[in-house]
Amino acid sequence: MMTYTEWALAPCIYWPQLLNGLGELDGKIRDELIYNSLCCFIRGSENTRESNKKMYLTLKSSEFLFDEGTEMTKVLKRSFSALLLSDLINQDRKEWREISSEELDQLVQKIEENLPREKEKRDFVEVIGWIHIYAHFGDALSSIMVHGNCHQKTAQRIKGLLESCSESGLSEETTTRLRSALILGEALNKI
Repeated sequence: MMTYTEWALAPCIYWPQLLNGLGELDGKIRDELIYNSLCCFIRGSENTRESNKKMYLTLKSSEFLFDEGTEMTKVLKRSFSALLLSDLINQDRKEWREISSEELDQLVQKIEENLPREKEKRDFVEVIGWIHIYAHFGDALSSIMVHGNCHQKTAQRIKGLLESCSESGLSEETTTRLRSALILGEALNKI
């Protein structure tokens, strides 16, 4: 059986296996090996329109971003799925514009349904590392906001979601990352 380290050597082939490691409890493996390998692949020349779209569809599924489990591995998988989606959406914005306005709106609608139920508000836990689930969702919402296929309807949905999100228990950094989508939307005259 191959390991994450071996899969990380060829993320263009093994990205599905690496995605399954997003819930890894060991922060060094998750953050430094799995997430960094996937980011390098997403931003690199080996990423294709097809692989970007497949990864996007996988990450926004009920097995990743919208997995409702409460175990820490599920929380981490949701959190790092949101962070990777941010990278994928940015890459799509720069390279292909394959993600349609309808898909972006549907994604925001699902986030709108799920984020308010998220109970985990910690940023960093000594044994596990970064959790940052609200900050990572903020990053994803910012990436959606700046995407050329994000229309005013979707931008208004993001605004409504963020205005209704309770900031109690969130760190200043997390609150700033959530509010970034609003600032970007205003700068782009979308909200």
